[in-house]
Amino acid sequence: MRKGATSPSSESETGRWIRLELLGVACTLAGRSRLEVPAPAPLSVLELGQALCAAAPGLRGVVLGEDGSLLGGHAYSRDGVELVTEAQEVVTPGEEWMLLSAVGGG
Repeated sequence: MRKGATSPSSESETGRWIRLELLGVACTLAGRSRLEVPAPAPLSVLELGQALCAAAPGLRGVVLGEDGSLLGGHAYSRDGVELVTEAQEVVTPGEEWMLLSAVGGG
């Protein structure tokens, strides 16, 4: 969570945040596996990326571009069901998202 931001303190405030689970390289670069970004209104995926860059600057340049766009085979997952890469896709406060690599290795 970025400095100065506080996490939701009650169920009534849950809808003002977007919770993210960071997987793989995103987790390593951010230095944490989860974070929450404030979202008093719906955001685009690009705006979510911008908020993530502010909250976890280590993601910039490897996972997210300078403008918050996804880089290098990374994707978001909405509620663990749907892969999302479109910059204008709407992210609704209260949703749970994952940031992960969409490319398998081995």
